[in-house]
Amino acid sequence: MPPHPLDGGEARDRRARVAIGAVFLTNGALFANLLPRLPEIKTDLGLSNAMLGGAVASFSAGALIAGPAAAALIRRFDSARVSLATTVVLALFIVIAASAPAPLILGAALFLAGAADAITDVAQNVNALRLQRQYGRSIINSLHAVWAVGAVTGGLMAAAAIAAHVPRAIHLGGSAVLFCGVAAAAYPFLLHGPATRRAPGASSPGRRDR
Repeated sequence: MPPHPLDGGEARDRRARVAIGAVFLTNGALFANLLPRLPEIKTDLGLSNAMLGGAVASFSAGALIAGPAAAALIRRFDSARVSLATTVVLALFIVIAASAPAPLILGAALFLAGAADAITDVAQNVNALRLQRQYGRSIINSLHAVWAVGAVTGGLMAAAAIAAHVPRAIHLGGSAVLFCGVAAAAYPFLLHGPATRRAPGASSPGRRDR
């Protein structure tokens, strides 16, 4: 039997779904690798509970301030490029935060990490929603579940590194390289171009029921 003319589009959509899932997993794992290290950072920098709380709050402040810029960046560069670039920035500032020699540097690094995380979050969801339109049914919940798997994976990686007495810089540096590599490998299979454009050869919406 000859292949269905839409089979190529379906295969492309499946690859895109795996790639977008990899980006969601990466986003969940990167910051989760840092969280179990915060008590150690608190001790090394001599932070009070309030100071540590302020440093962690700076992550959310960065996200709050940078989030509105995501739409303009995505329109200019497309969601695939933005998600990869800001994933790398997020990983970089997590490494800087882990190695910060002073509280102000910790706070600044977490602020910039939060900014990058917020933009990544918007970009990966834009890419996912574009693919969802091509599927013709909801897939976004499954991708958010993959994000949660990434967060659990990151936390377990950190717990294992702490138990094995792996230095923070090596642990977070290795995590950054690993997950930036995952995001880079996924990048060619993401949906590129304007958010309203259908991928070449994309399958017809609503055709699939699986």
